[in-house]
Amino acid sequence: MENKSLKKQLELLLKSNPKELEKLASGILKSNDKKVEEKDFVVKDDKAIATFGMVMKISATFANKEDCPKDIKFGTIRGHFLNKLNAKKSPLTQGQVAKILKLESLPATDLKAMRAYKKLMSK
Repeated sequence: MENKSLKKQLELLLKSNPKELEKLASGILKSNDKKVEEKDFVVKDDKAIATFGMVMKISATFANKEDCPKDIKFGTIRGHFLNKLNAKKSPLTQGQVAKILKLESLPATDLKAMRAYKKLMSK
């Protein structure tokens, strides 16, 4: 009940002061332009199986870096780590995802595996 009355009061205030509304909107837009600091990727259980969202986080993180190899693109990275996620013997864990995200670039073994798969599929 209290939220509804506050909402109505706020609406009346903003309708009566359009310059104030414009000022608030421009402040919000300016605050969204600021670069957000990246925080460490934290997991609750290191041994739990990773999620699809975590695989997408790895893909987006490394595909958008400047030092990412030109022959390795977002889809290649995503496919590689999805394959690891769906492995029967030892699926990708949340702890492994956290370690990968802390690295500056993708591990050389993963890059080698991605290139080998691309080469195999191109024949």
